[in-house]
Amino acid sequence: MALDERGFVKVDEYLETTKKNIFAVGDINGQQMFTHVANVEASLAADNAIHGRKTKMDYSAAPHAVYSTPRLHP
Repeated sequence: MALDERGFVKVDEYLETTKKNIFAVGDINGQQMFTHVANVEASLAADNAIHGRKTKMDYSAAPHAVYSTPRLHP
């Protein structure tokens, strides 16, 4: 499998790697590293692999989280 310049597994818009019928989801593909996104990726990749459908992963509606430490007041 090919890696990108950051060391993540390269995938196409269907989450398929450079090896036919091998898919990469979650943190390993470096797309959006959130659990809820990985769950959607896994479902889509399974559907593409098992049923032979070609559905593209759509990240446009993926929710994001920002974690911060609140400022402490004296």
